[in-house]
Amino acid sequence: MEADFTMQYTKQDRTLIDRDSPIPAYQQIVRSLLNRIIDGEWQPNDKLPSESDLANEYAVSRVTLRQALSILESDKIIRKEQGRGVFVRRNPNYIVHKLFFPTVNNNGKTLRESEVHSKAIEISLAEHTDNRIFEKLKIPIGSELIFLQRLFTKEDKIIGLNRAWFPAARVPDMHNLQLINNSVSTTLLQRYQIEAVKIENTIEAIKMDVALAAIVEVPYDSAGLKINSTHFDKDDSPFEFASTVWVGDTTKFQLTMTKDN
Repeated sequence: MEADFTMQYTKQDRTLIDRDSPIPAYQQIVRSLLNRIIDGEWQPNDKLPSESDLANEYAVSRVTLRQALSILESDKIIRKEQGRGVFVRRNPNYIVHKLFFPTVNNNGKTLRESEVHSKAIEISLAEHTDNRIFEKLKIPIGSELIFLQRLFTKEDKIIGLNRAWFPAARVPDMHNLQLINNSVSTTLLQRYQIEAVKIENTIEAIKMDVALAAIVEVPYDSAGLKINSTHFDKDDSPFEFASTVWVGDTTKFQLTMTKDN
């Protein structure tokens, strides 16, 4: 039996700014305007309310409001027309990922929407590795590790960054070879006969630091969602620790939980 929980938000609820939040007001406005466009309040080519009206609605200065509009304009969500106003250019639509907490019964497989693409930007021997990664992989501190870094994109826009570490002894020469079909799981299975049967995940909300924001091409202090994952094989031995950061303004997750038989 499934339960459907629906929360109704008034227009005022959606335009309230949390003055106690560490997220700047202009970024909260960006998120609010994006949600209103996604929800269909304004369609492509519709004219937005004036800057003055929006500033009053969000109870912020016009300077703050313009900061938000500038971000939406740079992301090609809106367009400004001299003497006419601001218009919706496109509906961004969130990228919705089906996020599964894997169990032995589903062989640890996760699903990702087909329109999201990944590209490896670095595969190398790891340097200056945090000791916690060795602990997660249950290997001696200082052991040789392979480091993988890749970007997730949709329509040429960066939506996430994945960093992963593997014990070099489990994946020999991985840093000198190409990924098979640009897929980590396929490479592990076909080249090294390693398959995940369990993945432990921790999820946390973050704010992008300067270095991370530069890589995923978003403003410093933007919101993000970080998922740390430890992958285990059939012998319950961890072979991969991964940390993936998704850009908060473009990504939502659908969580599906099933009953084990």
